[in-house]
Amino acid sequence: MPTTIEISFDGPRTTYSPGEMVSGWVRVHVDKPKRIRAVSIKFSGDASVWWTEKRGTCRTGENSHRVKDRIYSAYEKYFRHTLYFVGGEASTVTLDAGDHTYPFQCLLPQTLPNSFEGRHGYVRYTAKATISRWRSVEARVAFTVNSVVDLSMFPQAKEPVECVQSKEFTLLWGEPSGGPLTMSVRIPKGGYFPGQTIPFLIKVDNASSIDVVNVRGALIQVVTWHATRDNNTLETAERVVDLVFDSPVPANHSKAFCQELTVPPVLPSHLDNCNIIDLEYFLAVTARVSGAHFNLEIKAPILIGTAPEAEKSLEEKTFAEKSLSEKSLPEKSLPWPGDFAHPRGPPSLPSPDLLPPSYEESVLGQHQR
Repeated sequence: MPTTIEISFDGPRTTYSPGEMVSGWVRVHVDKPKRIRAVSIKFSGDASVWWTEKRGTCRTGENSHRVKDRIYSAYEKYFRHTLYFVGGEASTVTLDAGDHTYPFQCLLPQTLPNSFEGRHGYVRYTAKATISRWRSVEARVAFTVNSVVDLSMFPQAKEPVECVQSKEFTLLWGEPSGGPLTMSVRIPKGGYFPGQTIPFLIKVDNASSIDVVNVRGALIQVVTWHATRDNNTLETAERVVDLVFDSPVPANHSKAFCQELTVPPVLPSHLDNCNIIDLEYFLAVTARVSGAHFNLEIKAPILIGTAPEAEKSLEEKTFAEKSLSEKSLPEKSLPWPGDFAHPRGPPSLPSPDLLPPSYEESVLGQHQR
């Protein structure tokens, strides 16, 4: 059997919090005595961002030349910690044949950002064990860092969210197509956590002559990447949950209805202590209209945390009923009772011991799409 090295963490989990102790074992098998420099393990945490912008072709008179693509990048190092079990950086020792086991412990710093993997960058934490010799033998494993984001620490998480947008349409010959299309979205509070249900009220007042085909809702994750060159930024968006409501609103009609969206296992909002990647969430509601017209979209900010709240307020329990009973639209534009899409019931809270999502759930997409 050739020389091997492997890393094992204590217990079945590989997810840790900032300030927690990472412990385990490094196991080495040597088929015969070998001269080595060291047996060690190195812990590291860093973040990297990169993307390329195509620059195209520049034409001057009859001549043209391709402009070089511009590459943007950034890097942050959070910590390094190396433990030597045998030898050192400049030593030479003999490692006897057989099996060797070395326990390790590493205290994580308190100010680490959450693990994250994205389209243009990452925040990663790894442990690499090495038998250092003329032909080194290595083993590398990744582990997850997830910090607790307590929603009770953010005032905006308890405040209701209401957004209103409107637009007017123009016909092909330039005449306006009646009045505006107005849509509003109301959410009882601004903060939720994975496993919790977001109830929201949608009101559509279509005073135009253009039909609303349906209404679409989505939980959108927006990532902002920051580069050091020119202080440039890049923003990417991904639909984490996508819902289509069969709720057409014909021209010169109005409708109000409640819907629900369950937050899947996703990382908390923002990447605290990371300066090159930022993470935000929005509840996006889109009124899709007929013809060659742009849709009307609302993006309501949502704060995603990890710590369940102690209890649900009475206002949230009855939010749907209260909202539908309000006469915020003129009486003549209110829909008939049959037009309301009542929610399936009050949003339920998960168990208080709900754990934050694992690295695999958050990064590899093991949630509802």
